[in-house]
Amino acid sequence: DGAALQDWELWGYADGADDPSFRHREWVLLSKHVKDATLHRPWGTGVWKVANLGRRVRSFRVVMTGPTRNGGHALYCSGFDVFGQVGIPEKVKPLPVPPHGLRYEYDYELYQTGE
Repeated sequence: DGAALQDWELWGYADGADDPSFRHREWVLLSKHVKDATLHRPWGTGVWKVANLGRRVRSFRVVMTGPTRNGGHALYCSGFDVFGQVGIPEKVKPLPVPPHGLRYEYDYELYQTGE
């Protein structure tokens, strides 16, 4: 698509929730994209990984840092979703050993193994 973003940045607001003094409130750069062609198709969608900075962020913003593919300066966005764990990873408790004849498919489901 001609109006697709290609030069842009994703920022997160670290509000200091993980810092008792609340002194570290600031916008932090989560990812930078230069000539990124991921969205260069009609109704383009994309998925990008974001590095763990070791800080919690509560708000996000997308900032255009250059023109779109067709040279425009308007940011068109029909949706923006953030999935996964953002911030300091929590310790995951190990699953209990399932009873004989059962196995875990997912951490919340047990299935019979036929044994």
